[in-house]
Amino acid sequence: MKPLTEVSVMDFGNKADDGGHLTLAPHQIEEMKLDADVREKFIKRFYGSKEFINGGTRYCIWIENSDLAEAKQVPALAKQIELVR
Repeated sequence: MKPLTEVSVMDFGNKADDGGHLTLAPHQIEEMKLDADVREKFIKRFYGSKEFINGGTRYCIWIENSDLAEAKQVPALAKQIELVR
């Protein structure tokens, strides 16, 4: 936790801070009932250390700023966005 050099302490690091609402297990994606075009555009495969080590599969909702209005038009995505907010 203590830096070796004269830099600020890293308290948080690099991790998602979304309450778990943007990362999804495969069964959660199926439950969202997204059409193929929406899945292609907004759902990405996600690799963390757990998936790398154990070979699991996880996904995340990935929305570019320019596509936010479009994502909010999809009820299942709008719900997840609201949960993060």
